[in-house]
Amino acid sequence: MRRSFYLLILLCLLAACSEAGSALPTMQPLPTNQAQPAVDETQATQIVVENQSNVPGKLLFVRVENGSGDIWVHEGTEARRITTSHKKYQPSWSPDGSKIAYIQREESFADIWVMNANGSNKQQVTNNEPTNIAARSEDHIQTLRWAFYPRWSPDGQFLSYVSQAQTPRDVGGGYQEYPLSLYIYGTRRIGTGQFPEASFQRFVQADTDLSHPTWSDDGTMIVYSQAERCFGCEAAEIQLGYAVLDLPGGNDEYGVLQGPSEDTFKGAIDPSFSPDGKWLTFTKSENGYSDVFIVPAPDTNGKVRSAPIKLTSTGRSRQATWSPDGTKLAFFTISDQVTLSIADLTIEGSTPSLSQPVDIRRDLFDVDSGMSWAK
Repeated sequence: MRRSFYLLILLCLLAACSEAGSALPTMQPLPTNQAQPAVDETQATQIVVENQSNVPGKLLFVRVENGSGDIWVHEGTEARRITTSHKKYQPSWSPDGSKIAYIQREESFADIWVMNANGSNKQQVTNNEPTNIAARSEDHIQTLRWAFYPRWSPDGQFLSYVSQAQTPRDVGGGYQEYPLSLYIYGTRRIGTGQFPEASFQRFVQADTDLSHPTWSDDGTMIVYSQAERCFGCEAAEIQLGYAVLDLPGGNDEYGVLQGPSEDTFKGAIDPSFSPDGKWLTFTKSENGYSDVFIVPAPDTNGKVRSAPIKLTSTGRSRQATWSPDGTKLAFFTISDQVTLSIADLTIEGSTPSLSQPVDIRRDLFDVDSGMSWAK
């Protein structure tokens, strides 16, 4: 019996193979009960912030401890933990800052959840947990399904995320996980017990896994990173793709972002639209190095007319995240530990530039979870 490891390879690539910011926490035994904690997690454990610079708004991140993640929020000059039962990743603020979407990751599945800003009132969105099946059995392997990277639409009416339409497929004596495709879930369904089905899937690209979706300010476009499954190759080809949506239904258009040159978006991950929708930042990974770049937002045909401008030069930067007013960027720099830094972004004419970053804290951040910034 053999299994496809493309999903794990993709996650390792997106984590930049960093031990400090790995997307693959130490796996725990499969739980025998529901993932929902028995009590709300409202414990406000604080950590000492190394740089006492006042950070405007509320900045979410994930800190890894004993191989598993919890969600923290940095506000002002303090950071506090808002979950305590671990296995929480990829948090995302709702537009009004009242709720947080995130994933809860178990040994062989991951689900989307939503909670209040203080960690209370957790509500399940997807339901991928196998039931009454022995862990690591062949039947268990055939039930594997994941959900990742929840992101709210600008009006808060939808959650986008990526997941598989089906459980693993038989490929001649072994099993291969279906590609991670884009899903759109109406937030009015949260709390109703109506879990997403295959009909919630917007589109699937054959043998291509999607990740890190980001919404344009008007909610009509989603840009994401996509990795083609490369059979017999040493590494997957990663680039940016886009979808133009006709919500709540209708025909979507999607494709690969086109820049001034053929390699503009090759190796690109971590896309993020500016709050006003005029700019798109992303990380470009090449020859083992990664830095943050910025381009004008693509048009509805996925065209970007200007060459990317490099904003960082560390060779180890990831996950640029915009402040709510669009005047600052937070990002990670990966070393033995991960540094969270914030810098002012200025635009003179049509040329953006980043000020000298202020290092806020070095810690065991989960890089793949990124950050989310609210007022």
